[in-house]
Amino acid sequence: MGRIIRRSKSSVSRFETGEYQLGEAECEALDRAWNTGRLFSILPHCARIGHDPNWLQQYKEQEAQAGLIKTWQSNLGTPPPRHPRQPAAPNLGPPPNASTSAEKTLTERRAPSWGLVDRLCGLADHPPRELHQAISHLH
Repeated sequence: MGRIIRRSKSSVSRFETGEYQLGEAECEALDRAWNTGRLFSILPHCARIGHDPNWLQQYKEQEAQAGLIKTWQSNLGTPPPRHPRQPAAPNLGPPPNASTSAEKTLTERRAPSWGLVDRLCGLADHPPRELHQAISHLH
């Protein structure tokens, strides 16, 4: 990594401990060398935005106001995690402490997406033809 960003071992160590922060030039060099699609260039921007401890509440409010929720699949090509064949269905219902009908409605709106994710993860070891059949109804 030091060669890529043209820094010494001690400087790389300071990046690792957080004493130094990657600048634009270093991020761009890492993106080019590792072909990350600007990941390193974007991460410092996200870090500067900061963490809002109320993000989940804001997310729920925005989701409740949405007339339509769309989901997209990332094109990163990351395979689903390997896990025992345990369906996610038990986790798809309203949370046990769901206090409002709105919260239950939002959970129900998410269920088809989570069901699809669960099904695709279960098909990870199957031939491509079976995967295509599993998602053909989405087109």
